[in-house]
Amino acid sequence: MSAKTLRALLALMLVMTVACGGKKEEEHADEHGHGAAESEAKGPHGGRMLRDGDFGIEVTIFEQGVPPEFRLYAFDGDKPIAPSQVRARMQLVRLDRTEQIAFAPKNDYLLGNVEVVEPHSFTVKLRVTHDGKSRDLGEAQLRRAAAQQNVERFRTEIIPAAESVHEAITEGYRLGKFGYLEVLDARRTLAQARLQLVAAQRELELARVDVERLTGGWQ
Repeated sequence: MSAKTLRALLALMLVMTVACGGKKEEEHADEHGHGAAESEAKGPHGGRMLRDGDFGIEVTIFEQGVPPEFRLYAFDGDKPIAPSQVRARMQLVRLDRTEQIAFAPKNDYLLGNVEVVEPHSFTVKLRVTHDGKSRDLGEAQLRRAAAQQNVERFRTEIIPAAESVHEAITEGYRLGKFGYLEVLDARRTLAQARLQLVAAQRELELARVDVERLTGGWQ
C-alpha cells in the first residue's frame, strides 16, 4: 500500500471515528409535541414504525373529524397483516402518570379504546402478539438496537481499520516513508476509536437497562 493511500486512509479513519462516535441524534417535536428522532422510520400512513425483524407496527394518532385516537397498522415486511390476526396493548408513560390502552380490530387497523388527550408528549411501549409470538416494541427497544449496531460497527469495521492503518504507518515510519507526526496521528485516531467504543458500549448498557426497566412493568 502506497504512502499516499495510507495518508488518505488515516484522514478517512479520523473522520469516521468522529462522525460515528461524536454525534448525537438531534430530536425534534412534531406539531403536537411528540418527541421523535429525525431519522425515525415512517410507515405508509405517516406514523412511526416500530420493528422486530420483518414484523412491524406503525403507530399513528388519527384526529380528522374524531377525537385523537391511536391506530396501529401491522406489517410483515411491507405486506399488511390483517388486524384480526394481531393483539396489542399499549403502555403510555407521561410525566405524571402511566396509561394502559387496549386495542381492537377495526377496518384495516387496530383502534385504541381511549382518547389521546393533550399534551401529546409521552413514551410509548407496545406488547404485541402475532402468530403465537409476543413482542415488546417501543422507543427503548429502538435505542437499544441502534446502540448495538453502533458497537458492532466499531468492533468489526472502525477499530480493525484503525489498527491496520496504525500498523502500516508505524512500519512505514521505520522504513522512512512517513514522518513522526503521521505516526502520532495514527495513534490518536486508534485511541479515539477505542474510547468511542467504550462510550458506545456504555450507551448500549444504558439502553438495555431502560428496556429491562420498561419490560418489567408488564404483568
